[in-house]
Formats: sequence, structure tokens, C-alpha cells
Amino acid sequence: MLYLVMSTAHEFQAFVHAPGAKACVPSYCIELPICWSPPPDGCLKWNLDGSIRNSLGATASGGVLRNTTGQWLLGIARKVGCALVIVAELWAFKDATSLSILRGDSWVCFESDSSITVKFIQHGVDPSHPFFGLVSSILNDIGKFQMSMLIMSIKKEIW
Repeated sequence: MLYLVMSTAHEFQAFVHAPGAKACVPSYCIELPICWSPPPDGCLKWNLDGSIRNSLGATASGGVLRNTTGQWLLGIARKVGCALVIVAELWAFKDATSLSILRGDSWVCFESDSSITVKFIQHGVDPSHPFFGLVSSILNDIGKFQMSMLIMSIKKEIW
């Protein structure tokens, strides 16, 4: 089930933009550079990600839709369950493409730090591939778009 996470995203945005923002890990705090690059003028941008909790194998996906000024428009989150992290990354794309279609967005950029996910979406996968169903569903959504789109991979920030 797809959850809209407006209040949580607003809280996170307020935290990130607070003077001297720090990322806290249970035993220590470190300062992190927060880098976000805006999409071209008139374009909306989805920042998508998947995550895994190794001790449990639990995965989740999420994303944030922003405009060219960085204004938060919409957030998504999904509990994927016990799966590989790439499945969570693919679900982030699936949910974002579906919502952009429903919203009637006219120009959208999708950004992910998973280069393999971007490759699957840009080139598709063989029908015998275990992720064929999900990738095909994303590609089917993309085929319904009445808009311009850009799919990009970015480098992960390691801290």
C-alpha cells in the first residue's frame, strides 16, 4: 500500500534546512553536506530510493517530488517486505511514475542512486529475469506518459 507522507516530509525538510543541521546516529552526530540539484525550469523532480535493514531483511521504498525551487510537493513511502533492495528501488519508480500519471504532470525527472535500477528501466530486462513483471509494469506506465521525462542515476553519498 502506498502512503503519502506529507507531515513526515515537512518535518524532515524543516530539520534539513535548520541552521547547523546534523544527522544523528545513536552514539554520535556528524555533519553531512546536503546536496540537491534542481531540475530544469518547468520540470518536476522525483528523488527516489530504496532501503534495507540487514538484520531483518526488511525493505522499504520512498521518494520526494519537488519543483525547480526545491519546494516539496509530494512524498511516497512503501513497506516492501523481505526482499532485495533493488526490488525496493524499483517500487519507488513504480509508485512515482503512477502518481505522476495520476497528477497529470507534464515534465518530470526521476533521479535514483541505483544505477542498476536506472539501467533496467532504460533498457528493460529479459522475460526470464526475476524482476521482469515489475520492470514491465514501470515501462508500461512510462508508455502512458503524456509528458517529457528524464531518468538519471546519481552517485551515492557515503558517510
